[in-house]
Amino acid sequence: MFTSVSNTKSLTDYFRQSGQFYYLLIDLKGNLTFVNPLFQKDFDHISPDFPGQPVSKIFQEEEAKKIDTVFKQCVQSPGQLIKVVLKLILSDNNYCEIAWEVAAFADESGNAKLVQAIGIQNFHGDINVQESGSVSGKLSERYKAFEKSAEGLWLFESSEPVIITDPPEKIVEYWKRNSWLVECNDNLARMYGFDKADEIIGTSLDQLMDFSDPERVENLKEFIRNGFQTTTVETREFDRNGKIKHFLNQMTGIVENGMVRRVWGTQQDITEQRQAEQQLKTSELFYRNLFSNSLDGILIANIEGVITFASPSITSILGYTTEEVLGKNTFDYAHPDDRQQAISAFWDEINNISGRKKFISVRLLSKETGWMWCMIRGHNLLANPYIKGIVINFYDDTMRKRTEEALIESEKMFRSQATILNNVTDVIVTTDLDRVVTSWNHIIEKLTGITEQEAVGKPFRLVLDTDYTPYTHDQVAEIVFSNGIWKGEVSFVGRDGERKYLLHTVSLLYDDMGNKIGLLGVGRDITERKEAQAKLQESELFYRNMITHSLDGIVMTDTKGNIKYCSPSIDKISGYEPADLLGHSIFEFVFPEDIKSALEAFAMESKNESVLNYISLRLLHANGEWVWCTVRGHNLLDNPTFNAMVIYFTNDSKRKKIEDKLRESERRFRNLIHNLKMGVLLQDENEKMVVTNQAALDLLGLTEDQLLGITPRDPKWNVIHEDGQDFPVDTHPVPVAFRTKKPVLDVVMGIYRPVTNDRVWLLVNAEPVLDGDGSIINVICSFTDITEQKRLSQELIEQEIQKQKQVTQATIDGQEKERREIGKELHDNINQHLNTTRLYLEVAKEKATGEVREMISLSHKNLATIINEIRQMSQSLVPPTLGDLGLVESVQDLCDALKRAHTFNIEFQYRYFNEDNLPVNLRLMLFRIIQEQVSNIIRHAGATTIQIKLQSDAEYIMLNIKDNGKGFDPDTRKNGGLGFSNINTRAALFNGKVEITSAPGSGCSLSVIIPQLRDNQPY
Repeated sequence: MFTSVSNTKSLTDYFRQSGQFYYLLIDLKGNLTFVNPLFQKDFDHISPDFPGQPVSKIFQEEEAKKIDTVFKQCVQSPGQLIKVVLKLILSDNNYCEIAWEVAAFADESGNAKLVQAIGIQNFHGDINVQESGSVSGKLSERYKAFEKSAEGLWLFESSEPVIITDPPEKIVEYWKRNSWLVECNDNLARMYGFDKADEIIGTSLDQLMDFSDPERVENLKEFIRNGFQTTTVETREFDRNGKIKHFLNQMTGIVENGMVRRVWGTQQDITEQRQAEQQLKTSELFYRNLFSNSLDGILIANIEGVITFASPSITSILGYTTEEVLGKNTFDYAHPDDRQQAISAFWDEINNISGRKKFISVRLLSKETGWMWCMIRGHNLLANPYIKGIVINFYDDTMRKRTEEALIESEKMFRSQATILNNVTDVIVTTDLDRVVTSWNHIIEKLTGITEQEAVGKPFRLVLDTDYTPYTHDQVAEIVFSNGIWKGEVSFVGRDGERKYLLHTVSLLYDDMGNKIGLLGVGRDITERKEAQAKLQESELFYRNMITHSLDGIVMTDTKGNIKYCSPSIDKISGYEPADLLGHSIFEFVFPEDIKSALEAFAMESKNESVLNYISLRLLHANGEWVWCTVRGHNLLDNPTFNAMVIYFTNDSKRKKIEDKLRESERRFRNLIHNLKMGVLLQDENEKMVVTNQAALDLLGLTEDQLLGITPRDPKWNVIHEDGQDFPVDTHPVPVAFRTKKPVLDVVMGIYRPVTNDRVWLLVNAEPVLDGDGSIINVICSFTDITEQKRLSQELIEQEIQKQKQVTQATIDGQEKERREIGKELHDNINQHLNTTRLYLEVAKEKATGEVREMISLSHKNLATIINEIRQMSQSLVPPTLGDLGLVESVQDLCDALKRAHTFNIEFQYRYFNEDNLPVNLRLMLFRIIQEQVSNIIRHAGATTIQIKLQSDAEYIMLNIKDNGKGFDPDTRKNGGLGFSNINTRAALFNGKVEITSAPGSGCSLSVIIPQLRDNQPY
């Protein structure tokens, strides 16, 4: 039972969609927070929506009291498992019993967090609640899972049980007369020509079995002598129509109290396989002799080496047609450096020299690609009447040569090895000299469905059940160690259930010093070239089931861990004889420091709650040494055939040593980059982060779990350029390095950190790491924090801008001061003198006559006009109302003056404008912009209507001046005239923005937006 809240998700995921178990989650108030679909479906008549309801409400009164009591006990003792059987009302008003297991999850402080209940319904009333609270059920002897099996399933039962110690002859004779087929599946019936199992059930044993066949009777006796244990027997029988059938039977007797009444088994129809074998045996003699030693390309040469026959397959290898090579000498196609080796091997084969090499690797001349490596074997069939020549078998060995060189190099560079193995198109497997797998490429992963993690570190024969017919595993190994290489066909069952065939080469691996270091297997998938495929059906019988889960050694124990069965293989692993271990506790042989984890794993598996497939333990060898082993338990206590905990284990010492070396290497590598002050990331060929140092985690604000495994293309990244624009993923340094295979240096990136809610600026470099073929193995991404440099740079820029604003403001202030002085001079001095002059002219006018009077009148009139113009100029230089009455009044006075002097219509709107808190210089800026734009309109636009609109809110002050004049094209006046330049300069002093919208014939609209003054932002 899990006792941590962190495990809640895994349990919930396990039971959420269960079709067998009911699953409830309950909060500490006793309310349901989750019920799985099975419970909702079966009891929706109680409530259509359970979450939120008290759990006690779904039970009747007495049952509700029970669940309340159990709930309180669980909350008080988190982690304690309490079992209880409760009744629930069904939709037809009947009751059903449900056996529940209830426990509370605990948080890190040990306090209850949630309560879970897992239940299973007892439809047959066979659940028995003992005092201990355990729930046990009677399990059927029949295996219902086999009813739809592709194999034939049968069960024979005799009238009376037979004593297992009776002579086999007596038991066979009794079965012949007193046993019947009482159960089978439809597949068995079809094997004998029937449609349904019902048509054959009830048939006596002597009707189905030919007891006149001595071999069949002897096989049955052998089964009895073996103690009625699982036995495999191949038989030749007849179906209901008299046709010959070949069957492979496996059978097991049910022994109870020293007697047997029932025998059950499975049967496979192998008729087509045997017929295919017979057909192969009767194939044309020439091709059987010719191709029995074939590798790929085939040549037949006479004793002088002249080619007399060539198979069509040489075209796909060397590019020549059969007509092009017939009559040519085979040695003409050998490389000059390899020709003597080929000639020597040719004559060694003719003279049958002992100790000769069966296979040689030489370079042959290809028609299209030049010299290519080929593996060649000669076979002397001069005496064969059908061949009468030297048969030369060869195939393209270029890939194997390259792979072998790469694998030798990979012993020095572990990381490069994985890349090379996974970039070839053939199956590649390497082992050490003990045939323990050291590498397993992705091609064989795809064909077998076995991952590299599952294969590496285990004996090859235990990882993959490979058929080397007519050789065994050991015979192939003997050939390789003797001759250096073995070539042939192998087969195995792939993950799609079909048998795969490979043209396979197994050769020795050597280090730089020429020492043997392991085996290399290179295979080419030739499944499609096979004309007939044999289907191997997996048996579900006792020993086959055991082998499916087995690592190497097998032990069966009771619920307390006491050993009651040991496989014979236990001796080679532990050194103990099986009989010496019976009755002992398995924990007697566990290293003291490992006993706790062993007990926990055993307990979890006993409750079917194990989350680990394997654990590593140190076990006591008979010689007194502690040996590392990989151990897995499999709970078969409820299986009547076993009624035990089955434990599989294998010697894991070599893998542990390699693992320790790898861990030490990894530790040194991590220490190397850990102390670097810059961030470092190592990304694999798929751009995934595989290694990081602490500096990178600190800079990015992430944990190692959050970073490893993701790529730069993950949508969670938020990256921008220095100008604030988005940084497209394809232009990131790492994707560019992957694409170009060239370094990418000094790229500035702004990366958002969600934890600290800020952005860090990094200077990023990406350096690709290439293998010998120019393919990318990894990309190393390094980066440093330049946030402080950018901040200081931005401060310098802002200071420069502020200085520029101050200079501009000082210039404008000087201009305004000069305007005031000029305006004051015009108003107070020049205008006064002109008024005095006008008075003099009025006096002179009274005394003058004739033309003099007329000239004085004209001068008086012109002088009045000049005085008026000077007054208006003075008012424009220093608005008389701006300082006293405010901006709105000054603009209104401006509009009124314009209306008097011009014929166009001017409208001023300021209903939503408040100038109370605006500083004088901001008001003056707005007034000058209005003056400037209105002046531009009067001089250039030819407008009849001008609309001025001022408004403000809590954030901004907005000014819009719009006219219906002739307009212009803004694209042709990007810089604008002096007027627009003055407007932009004045607005920029207050961080404002200016937008001009215009088009020929559509007037012009000028918009100015100024941010409101903040307390800490003086203008």
